[in-house]
Amino acid sequence: MSELLVADNGTLKLGNITFSWSGSNSLVEAELTVFGMFDLTIGKISLDSDPTRRRILKETRFVSCNHGQVLLGFNLVDGKPILKKIYKHPLDLTEFAFVFRGSDKIFNNVKVGDSISALKCGAGNFHQGDEVCSASFSLGKSKAELVKNLREQLLYPVGSQPKPMSNDYLKSWNVVMETANNIIFYINDARPKIKGQEGMSVFELQDVLKSRFDYLWACVGDSGQSSKLLIKSDIAEIYGNMHYQNYRGLAPTWDGNNGRPVPVALLAYE
Repeated sequence: MSELLVADNGTLKLGNITFSWSGSNSLVEAELTVFGMFDLTIGKISLDSDPTRRRILKETRFVSCNHGQVLLGFNLVDGKPILKKIYKHPLDLTEFAFVFRGSDKIFNNVKVGDSISALKCGAGNFHQGDEVCSASFSLGKSKAELVKNLREQLLYPVGSQPKPMSNDYLKSWNVVMETANNIIFYINDARPKIKGQEGMSVFELQDVLKSRFDYLWACVGDSGQSSKLLIKSDIAEIYGNMHYQNYRGLAPTWDGNNGRPVPVALLAYE
């Protein structure tokens, strides 16, 4: 296991043609602009007849293009990104794995059914079969480095700051880190809305881990309040947010006491 910072630009081969690409929030100019799930805005909506739920804001679902541009919609087929639609009208991001936008003049030899290969992110090459797991941000070794990582590695509104930079942003965190001899999986428990059990700030998290581990690198995962750590030897032991284990609600609603089910897991084998 190793840490890799993936650049938001690079090159890729679509069919038999190589293009430069950059993410929708990148400052790097490229032939293709890429849009994906992180371009969707998800908000909490509460109705009298319905508990609080997360919903995609409709105005963020669609990618549009200007005159002289075209959109390419991709889906994954057996793990391979396949071009499914070439379109000059808005495409719904919820119907595709990701969408490209570029000049219609560069796509003359591109056709539906083409697949992506030879993906390069910055200087890093990725191949089919590579196993990677995305993290929210790198923890760093000092407060200044952590603040720099939060600003560079998280998305947040212009003129604002990343939410974790607030000392009042208390929660459960899960972290993967490497020391000279071990890979360590860490989680702290928290119960949102329960006084005295709200969790810790990311700066407190860094202080705790620095005092306990001489880590080479540390990455913070998707630190939802539903994070759990399961260690299985002769028996299975579960740590962190035990109250989520007993949740039996009919719908995945957000609740400080009862939590919500999640279908994602990071598996590690010795």
